[in-house]
Order: sequence, then C-alpha cells, then structure tokens
Amino acid sequence: MTINITPNMVQMFKIDRSCMETFPCFHQSCEITLFDGRKKKTSLDGTKIYALANVIAKNKIIGYDSHFDNYKNFKGNAFPSEPNNYSPPIPEEILSNIFKK
Repeated sequence: MTINITPNMVQMFKIDRSCMETFPCFHQSCEITLFDGRKKKTSLDGTKIYALANVIAKNKIIGYDSHFDNYKNFKGNAFPSEPNNYSPPIPEEILSNIFKK
C-alpha cells in the first residue's frame, strides 16, 4: 500500500535548529505533525527542508532560517568531470517516505 502525504496535510513542520554545517547542511531532529495526529521525527538535509518550506504554509513552519535560501538554485554535486543528474526533491515524495517508516 502506497501512502501519499501531501503538504496540505501538514499541521506543523518544526526544523531542528542545530545544523551540521556541510553542503548541503543537515538537521538531525526535524518534526512533522499531520492534521490526523501522526507525528514523525526525522533527519533532513537543507535541500529537502527548502523544498518542503516552499509548499507548506509559512504559519505552520517553526525554525526556518535564511540559510535554507542557499538551496534555491542548488544544482547538486557539480564536478566538471562528473555528470550532474540532480533533480530537486519532490515534497510529496519526501513526506510520503517519512511517514512510511
């Protein structure tokens, strides 16, 4: 059975303030609560946080910091000698993967 979670099902998205300063950055204990009462803690990198924050209503997000805006034009690991097949994270896939665990 496939679980489809959409951004409008999110009641609260709390971003862990502590940041592993890599690129992309990494946040260990982010929390997502759905309107139906389900709640999950998960680790997210900055690209996924940016993707989610752009589709979840701003009043439902706690802890968004301007450093996530660095991922607006993120193109992945762009070494000249390696092909870059980066695709931005899809919010519905991120949420569905979190809640299928």
